[in-house]
Amino acid sequence: MITSSGALVTLIFALAALVTKPDDFDLPVPVRLILGVVLAAFAAAAVLALITARPGAYHEVTLESLSAAASDKAMGASALEGEPEIARGLVQIISKSREENARKARFLRAAVTFEAVAALMLTVGVSVVLFVG
Repeated sequence: MITSSGALVTLIFALAALVTKPDDFDLPVPVRLILGVVLAAFAAAAVLALITARPGAYHEVTLESLSAAASDKAMGASALEGEPEIARGLVQIISKSREENARKARFLRAAVTFEAVAALMLTVGVSVVLFVG
């Protein structure tokens, strides 16, 4: 995400330099459109990366369930009764964690896709300026 932020900041400064350019320089319209797409794609990638990095609501053991597991009745129960309950709790925690990780992975894949599109379009835009004029 740090590399993406650096690229986005560099792009924004470059666009700011184009806005304050000398009067005799005119950026071709196709390049302007390409740079608009680049800026939008980098912005989308940045937002999606931030969504990916935000803390999620992972399922965890509650104090109530821990208290119930530590009650005299539960502590006096046989392993045949307690172990399946513990296993069910662990499976539930792992399942919810995997769901949250899958959600974050979808946002991350989208962020990487937008960043790749932005980098490709930026290459096209610079190529047009360099080779077409």
